[in-house]
Amino acid sequence: MSELSIIIPTLNALRYLPACLASIQKSDLPAPSPEVIVIDNGSCDGTRDFLASHSPIPVTWRSNATNTGFSAACNQGAALASGRTLLFLNPDVELDSDCLRLCLEYIRERESVGVLGCRLRFPDGRYQKSAGLMRSFANEFREKRTQRRLRAGDWTRDPLAVCAEPQRVDWLSAAVMFIRADLFRDLGGFDTGFFAYFEDIDLCVRAAKRGRLVVYYPSAGAIHVLGASAGNRARANQIYRASQLRFYEKHHGGLNLLALRVYLGLLRVGDLLRHCSGWLPKSRPLAAPESKEANR
Repeated sequence: MSELSIIIPTLNALRYLPACLASIQKSDLPAPSPEVIVIDNGSCDGTRDFLASHSPIPVTWRSNATNTGFSAACNQGAALASGRTLLFLNPDVELDSDCLRLCLEYIRERESVGVLGCRLRFPDGRYQKSAGLMRSFANEFREKRTQRRLRAGDWTRDPLAVCAEPQRVDWLSAAVMFIRADLFRDLGGFDTGFFAYFEDIDLCVRAAKRGRLVVYYPSAGAIHVLGASAGNRARANQIYRASQLRFYEKHHGGLNLLALRVYLGLLRVGDLLRHCSGWLPKSRPLAAPESKEANR
């Protein structure tokens, strides 16, 4: 059995994938090398030819005829994996040379830790939010405000941006997510009811309910392009809202779910009025993420 299996779901991300694989190659992780599995989710940019003939490292890869969704692609890769620890990795991520070693050492030495994430940053070095508190209606408004301040350069509004020690959190981004393979399989993998968005938060919540810690580890780091591919924003918003509603139905209910339904209903009314009159500003989903079309 391998120590680490890296699973990379990709969709039309050939411009990023070579650098992602090269960063794995440059890792200072001691031998043996990690198992690398790439699931191509119906790309039409030459990804299959690259994987077949030009990958800088050995990879196991599968190509789907259509986009099956982020969750399904991750589960497909995990089914092929033999590692004790799984790393779900976006193709537009470049790992720091010590990231794999530091994270594997941390999770190996702490049996209580089930899911682990590292500090992410944009290519220009700015902090990128990749962990946080349980998603609730109130927390999503707070996070949206925090994201605006982070974009303005105010890092002090997010404690995770300045912390130096590992922190217990409620969720981690699947852009770089380590999880014990046995835990992942016990949980049934990602919920494929989430085509994209909220699948990582849902997995972390379910892991915590099993008594396993979800930890943000800022000593390890990686660059994440995030939003480099504009994609179809309207479709991404639609998928985001559907996943957001599914998450609330699974993990909240009551006033939180009612508040979200009212909020989304008001957004739809606003969109309709804007379409009819042309003067209302276009709505955006609560705590909307950057585009993730590069890997979803």
